[in-house]
Formats: sequence, C-alpha cells, structure tokens
Amino acid sequence: FDPEQSISFKIVFLGESAVGKTTFIYQLLEKQYKDYIEPTLGASFQNYMVKINEKNVMLEIWDTAGQEKYRAVAPAYYRGAKGVVFMFDLTSPESFEKVKSWIKQVSETAVDNAVFCLLGNKCDMEHDDISSIEEYLKQEQKFMYQKVSAKSGENVEKVIIQIAQKLLNNFGDSQKKVIKVGEHQNKK
Repeated sequence: FDPEQSISFKIVFLGESAVGKTTFIYQLLEKQYKDYIEPTLGASFQNYMVKINEKNVMLEIWDTAGQEKYRAVAPAYYRGAKGVVFMFDLTSPESFEKVKSWIKQVSETAVDNAVFCLLGNKCDMEHDDISSIEEYLKQEQKFMYQKVSAKSGENVEKVIIQIAQKLLNNFGDSQKKVIKVGEHQNKK
C-alpha cells in the first residue's frame, strides 16, 4: 500500500465504557487479543489501510472514552466523521439502551451520507438475544449491523472492510487524498 496515494476517511467509535471499543481496535491492528487495556482518556486515533477495488483507503480510526465525564467533549471527536461506529456489549442489554442515546446525539449533527454501523461486541460470550435490536434496526434502516468479538477477532476485519466499501460508495473520490508534503509543488 502507498499511504501517500490513498483516500482518507475519519471513523469514530462511540459507546459506553467497557463495551470493547479499544479492544476491538487493538484486535484489528495487532490481530491479537490483549487481556487488559487501560480505559481510554479523551480520545486517541490510529490509521488503518485497506485496499478496496484497487484503491488504497486510509481509515483514521478514532477511539473515544465511554465514561460519562467525557460525554460533553464527544462532539469534538465525531465532528466531520464520515463513519460512526456505535458499539454495545451483547451481554449487557443496558449498554444497548445507552448506545441509543449516543446515536440520537450524533444523528443531530452527523455529516450527510455518513456511514453508521452498530456493533454488538462479545458475541463469543453467552448472551441472550436482545429482541429490541431487531425492532430498532427496522426503524433505523441506514445502519449496518454486525455481531463481533474483539476477543476472538470474529468479524472484526470483515466489518471494517464493509464500512470502508460503504464509505467509498457514499463519498468516492471526493474525499481528501493523502499526498506527501513537498512532492507536488507549484512550478513557476
């Protein structure tokens, strides 16, 4: 991959504390599970490159803190994001109810054509199906939905590739291209 000739998209992960956002991103980047990861303070971001239809797509993946005390600053992180991933814990119906408030908050300020993805994490663990998910998804048809396991890696890379594909479909080449500074200068 040539990161200097790629199309770049900002993706933000939102959800309550301990649903697995940071672990998911770690699994994506490192292809392994880490037993303990410190809670995110504020936000951090990592780049992840994928190739879609012969195009290099650079995903700027923003990991945000889920603690209530950081909620007020969240809009600063998701402003301008082309993709928003809302994550909840499949073993905690309460985390699904709380993710709905994140969705409502973002929907009010989201970029037009933004890709919204709802991820139910911890599908490797024993859990009851949360029946309200199906009902909710019928109302929110713009959402992609996937059950994932940040621990085993199940569907982790698959869903990121699907998101990248949808971003490319929605925004195409209108997105900023990453070009190395100094390479292309105006000649007089």
